[in-house]
Amino acid sequence: ETPAEDLARALCCTSDWGICKVCDLELPKEIQKHLAGHNHCHKLRARLNYRVPQHSAELEAFVQRWKLDSGPHSTYFFNHVTLEQGYEKMDQGQGVAATAASSRSDISGIDPLQENDPWARPRPTAPATAASAAAASA
Repeated sequence: ETPAEDLARALCCTSDWGICKVCDLELPKEIQKHLAGHNHCHKLRARLNYRVPQHSAELEAFVQRWKLDSGPHSTYFFNHVTLEQGYEKMDQGQGVAATAASSRSDISGIDPLQENDPWARPRPTAPATAASAAAASA
């Protein structure tokens, strides 16, 4: 199973899927297509400023949480960058503890930061200078 399928299964325990933290759009019931889609991956790369986060605080900005309506856990989390996900439950006086973390594999073979991704941002090229233009025409 893919991380998106795991997420869809977990979200069946909530009545409010909310807004995608990356796209600022209402999450569709076909969340697998959304997470693997061109627009989501493009917006994720843009919000990451086309670089891999270096600190856990940077990654936390891409973690989305849902309050679950039923079941033994109160919250489910999903990291849009690492695809790490799982149930969280409130321990009395202990804060949130993550449990049952699941898949970190990629969705549908699309790595949102992959260099050879067909939707990746083009690499900047050096501007032409008078010297380089003259050398090219010689």
